[in-house]
Amino acid sequence: MEVGSERISTPIRSPSEKDSVILSRASGSSSPFGFRKAALSPPTGLLRRESSGSLSPVGDDFFQNVEGRDDEEDWDTDLEMDEGKEEYDVTGRATYLQACRDSGVIPVSFFHRNLQQADIDIKHHGLGPMGAKAIAVALVTNTSVIKLNLGDNWIGAEGAGYIAEMLRENCYISDLDLSENKLGVHGAESVKDILLHNSNITRFAASGNSFDDKAVQILADAIKVITE
Repeated sequence: MEVGSERISTPIRSPSEKDSVILSRASGSSSPFGFRKAALSPPTGLLRRESSGSLSPVGDDFFQNVEGRDDEEDWDTDLEMDEGKEEYDVTGRATYLQACRDSGVIPVSFFHRNLQQADIDIKHHGLGPMGAKAIAVALVTNTSVIKLNLGDNWIGAEGAGYIAEMLRENCYISDLDLSENKLGVHGAESVKDILLHNSNITRFAASGNSFDDKAVQILADAIKVITE
């Protein structure tokens, strides 16, 4: 575990400073629980800016007709897939697009294209809580992703809750970074849930999340349970 600039080897110990915690532990067997999908509201008010500068509503054709490109500077909507060719969405790609539709968020093309990779780093993408929700829904059945970095996406306590729900079902992700996401004390409860219900997590980073004394105590209590 790292606290601030100090590095401490396993086993996990209680964090001793606010706003900074990286947890590491040996992997073990998991017993994930069912993922409880919250009701998704229909997309309303989702707009895109045209070349003329005007704004126009985004409809279903937006998700169906965009073509894949490799230029990362192209807006994060450059998706390419044939949803009809997969009987079972093992990667979560089709599920991700549907979750984005239902949540009213723009799909992150980098995430969509790399759902078959072991390491996905999507920090600094401005996901917000609903973007995190779409990602969580997509990862419920994904068996490829092992390392997931969601740092600096402002997912908040709500977004952390969706990730925690996903990790009750997904037993493949072992390295998770939720740093700089404004989790606060309520997000600390979700971190606690992750630590207590997914023993496959061997490395967890959560620095820069406005953890006050109450949040630190919540994390310390979780660490005490899993190390006893």
